[in-house]
Amino acid sequence: MKDYFIASLIKGGILGGGITADEEGITFHTNKLTVPDSLKNLRLRFDQMESYSQKRFMLIPLFRVRTSIEEYRFIVFDAKRFDRVLSEGITADNSR
Repeated sequence: MKDYFIASLIKGGILGGGITADEEGITFHTNKLTVPDSLKNLRLRFDQMESYSQKRFMLIPLFRVRTSIEEYRFIVFDAKRFDRVLSEGITADNSR
C-alpha cells in the first residue's frame, strides 16, 4: 500500500514536491527544472535509514532522516501519519 504526502526537501533552499511511501521506503518527487537529477526522485529505503527525528520549527513539522551517507530534512504536512510510516517502516525492516 502506498501513502502520499505533500512535502518539501530542504536542500539549498526549500524544494516543493511530494513523498510517496511504500513498504520498502520513501521517495521524494519534484518536477522543478533547477533541481539536480539526483534529488528529483530521491529514494530512501528503510534499510538505509539509521534514524529519524521530528520537531517543529515555527509550527512547521520538520523531519530529519539520517542515512549512513547523508542527512535529509523534510517539511511534511501530515506529520502524525508520516511519523507513523517512518516508525513502522524502520521497525519492520530492523526485525527482518
